[in-house]
Amino acid sequence: MTWHWVDPVAGAVQAARVLREGGVLAVFWHAADLPPTLRAAMHELYSGALAGTPGAAMYAPGRTAADGYEVMLDRAGSGLEEAGGFAGPERWRYAWQRRYGVDEWLDQVPTSGGFARLPEAVQHAVLDGVRSVLSHDEAVVDGTFTVDHTTVLLAARRRF
Repeated sequence: MTWHWVDPVAGAVQAARVLREGGVLAVFWHAADLPPTLRAAMHELYSGALAGTPGAAMYAPGRTAADGYEVMLDRAGSGLEEAGGFAGPERWRYAWQRRYGVDEWLDQVPTSGGFARLPEAVQHAVLDGVRSVLSHDEAVVDGTFTVDHTTVLLAARRRF
């Protein structure tokens, strides 16, 4: 979930150095797709509160959350190829669902991406906005809602 913070070539070189022959490097991310009404409301919130930042595009219409991770998989795959030492990488996707409580979702919001780098006032505005969206959206029933997740994974075996 953090490989995007690693230089893709330097990380692949280091992974090749420490993996035994035949060992596998797997980098992955979990992408969350909210129910349509929640996604639309969150997009409105994020595009306004985070204007001018990469987070503004979160929940953008017209693509799945997993599609947004393809760039990271491309970058990781290019790093593996440039570093050498690995067989051609494979991509996998695994779909799953999880039910969240409102407080549980609010607890995870600050753990994503560059949230901690945002000014404190913006962090509070986003959390307050998310709380408001979740308290008024039809997808939230009895304080819970279901999120469709996709785990996207790139795996490559260390060459012999």
